[in-house]
Parts: sequence; C-alpha cells; structure tokens
Amino acid sequence: LSDRNNYLLVLNDQFEVMWSQYTDSGSQPLLYDMDGDGLQEVIMGYSVFDPEGNLLYDVGQYIGDRCNGVLVYDMVDGEREIPCLVFAAGDWGLLFFDFAGNLIRQNIMGHVGYMSVADFDLEAPGLELATSNTWGSNGHVHITESTGEVTHSYLPEAGINRCQPVNWKGDGEEFLLMSADSLTGGLFDQFGLLSVSFPADGHPDSYYMVRDLTGDARDELLVWDLEQLWIYTQDDNPRMGNTYAPRRNPLYNHSLYHMIHSYPGW
Repeated sequence: LSDRNNYLLVLNDQFEVMWSQYTDSGSQPLLYDMDGDGLQEVIMGYSVFDPEGNLLYDVGQYIGDRCNGVLVYDMVDGEREIPCLVFAAGDWGLLFFDFAGNLIRQNIMGHVGYMSVADFDLEAPGLELATSNTWGSNGHVHITESTGEVTHSYLPEAGINRCQPVNWKGDGEEFLLMSADSLTGGLFDQFGLLSVSFPADGHPDSYYMVRDLTGDARDELLVWDLEQLWIYTQDDNPRMGNTYAPRRNPLYNHSLYHMIHSYPGW
C-alpha cells in the first residue's frame, strides 16, 4: 500500500505491517521479480526495495521531477534483450534504467504523465510503449519501439488519455482507447488512425475500462457515468480458434494512477 507520494507499507495476509519505507518521490507501487529468485522486489517512485524492505538503489537523486509511474520493459539491442525499468518522469520524459540501476536512455518528449506497454505493431520486434504527454510536447501521444526510438507521435482530438491498450481483434495486435466519446474517441492504431468508433447511441462517456467479460480472451469496452453502465463487444463474439490473451495488471491493482502493462499471451 502507498499514498503514491512518500509512504510505502507492506502487509502480510493478516494485514500486519511487515515493513514500511519513506521515499522522496513516490508512485503506485510495482511488484516484479527482478533477480529471478522467485521473490518480488518492490518499486515505488525511483526507489527499488528487496522483499525484506531494504533499499537496493534510488535512481531519483539526479532527476528533477516526480515519478508519475514505472513499468518493466524489455529493450531490444541487436540480438539481445535488456530488461528495464521505464519511468514516466514528468518533464524529464521517459527514462530507461537496467535492473542494476544504470541509465540506458532518456527520451525527451514533454511532460510524461501516463504510459502503457503492449504490442501495437505486429511488424516490429518486441513491444511498444505508448505515452500520453502534456506540456512541452509536439504530440500528446508518442509511440516508442523496442529499441527505445520514438517512431511517431500524434495529437488525438480527445486530448490527454490513459494509453489504454485494447485486445479487440484477438490476433496479437492491440489498439489504443483514447476516449469513449462518439465524436473524438474510439479505438486507434499506433499511427493515430481511427480503427473502431463508438456509435452515436447516447451511451455514457465519462469513464471507461476494458476487460474480457465473455471469456473469448478479447476485451469488452465498459463505459459509464453516475447513472448508467454500457458494455460493448465485437459483433462476432465469441471468437473461435487461437486467440490472443495478453497478461494485464490484476484488477486489484487498478487505480487512477497505475501504468498499464499488456504482455503477450495466447
């Protein structure tokens, strides 16, 4: 548990405090087994703690803005993959650190607020990062390929968004949900082109979420406001045959501030 700013609490299954820590720059905590010993390290902000709560390193001492979130990402370097921690570092852009705490790359792209990792391009190796940026940016959404290079950016009409991946087709390539609005929202491909639009049927568009609700591995679209909830699915549901089923953040880790991972799975 954390307050997303400074305080971190780790509880056992009896809700007893096992350990606590204070960080200078927080984020929603991320759990990941970084050293392959079967136990998860805890990453909060720019700080990495071992399973017992000992600080392994803090890469934030030279970073001049708060951490908005962190993801684990495999960067492709020639024939090898480098497991990285990728930080949405506000005005400092997108920062890539290896698991030893060494800076590999910095992408200056304006103030990075949200990001997600998914397979947005079946023709390219590895996965892509999508980032939603605010000020200091020539495009509110940037797509970064697995080498760390920014391939393109675009300014969605819907404005700032969560970079929510959507497994709509089930073939391994995902879309981005920008907004539930029928005029400016919908599902967009990596180039910012509208692929699936919402009908102008009076549906609520204040909030949205994606989830497989029918069991065919593809995502349904949940849209709601304070009065009603609508759910959209594909017109060929259920899909038969082998269907892409990416591994996502567990539902109990969802919040307004979590960064979204959508790792490959079938």
